Parts: sequence; structure tokens; C-alpha cells
Amino acid sequence: MKRKWLLIIISVVLVSSCSLNYGDKKNEFDKMPNFVFKDASLDRYEDDKVSLKIKFEELEVYDQDKIWVGKKIHFTQINKNAKSDKNNKSKKMIESKGYAGLIKIDEEKEQYFLGEKVFFEDVKEKLLISGKAFFWDKNAGLLYAPSKDIISIKKADELYIKGSGFIANTISREFEFSNSIEGTISTEKNEPEQAEKNDSEGEKNE
Repeated sequence: MKRKWLLIIISVVLVSSCSLNYGDKKNEFDKMPNFVFKDASLDRYEDDKVSLKIKFEELEVYDQDKIWVGKKIHFTQINKNAKSDKNNKSKKMIESKGYAGLIKIDEEKEQYFLGEKVFFEDVKEKLLISGKAFFWDKNAGLLYAPSKDIISIKKADELYIKGSGFIANTISREFEFSNSIEGTISTEKNEPEQAEKNDSEGEKNE
């Protein structure tokens, strides 16, 4: 499989100090970035077809440490094998999309931090996940949030729940809440049921 990255740079700035505001995580980014890209797009190609599109307001690259830090990131995953559909071509090609106000990527460890309001949408499954911050360990196949953060999950008109202690297995596509949850679940008869708070059992979704 051939993979290549294409950077469409509107402006590139060489800087001598870190410019993004990282709040509590600032001490992790004290090193000088090699490059700062502003108002740019990043496309990933697989087999000469676009598989991922990213737009960002600002991106800092720490080349030696293989660390990328971005601000106001919009990303769209493309189904490069989707057949053309004249009536709804763009919608059919999009597998998932999302946004993060802040993102840190450790390319070597394949670990990701997303913060300052985050949402993911699985277009095909009509599944939307949102919260303040998430950690993703790609090697372990785990996506999780800080234990006390409230995470919301919505699946079309079937499900709307929120709770804390969120963790998901990105390989098996299951998730659970280790703390209390509340929300609404529609039954097969389309009769909504209230999901009561539960401190001992998590909610799973395949």
C-alpha cells in the first residue's frame, strides 16, 4: 500500500518559541518547534486516493521528538473504495469526521490527545461522540476520557446517553461507562425508555 502526505501550506512560519496556549499541559511543550504551519490543509493518500483530509488553524512540528501539536483541527476520513454516487457522492465517501480545539500527536508512540471540545461522528453508523477531552492509544486500540469528564453519545433516534468514566475499544467497537449514566434509549417498539443512573454497570455498544 502506497502512502504519502500532501501539505497545502497557506503560510509557513519559522519560530524560536512555542506559540500555542496549552493550559495545564504547557510544561510538556517547552521545546522549540521546528516549524509552525498556519491555516493549512493536510491530505493523506493511500494507493493514490485521498483517505484522510485535515484542516487546521495552526500546527507545530517538533521534528526530533516526532511530536505534532495543532489548534482547531477539522478532520474527515474518506472511504477511498466507495463507488461513485451521482446523487450523494460526497456523503457516501465520508466514513467519519470530527473536530478538536487542541490536538497533540506522538507519532512514534502512536498516542493522541484531543482537547478543548471534541466530537467524533461515524457517518455510516450515525453515531456521535462528544466531550471535553479524549486520549487515544492507537497501539492498544483504546479511546478514553478523563474519569470525571461527562461524555455524550448519540446514535440517530435510537440512543442518547451521557456519563463519566468513558472508555472504548476501537478494534471491537465497544464502549462502556465505569461511572453513572443517564439518558434515553428507544426500544424496538419505538417507545423511549429512560436510562437510570447506574454506578456499577457500564453501557456497551457494538
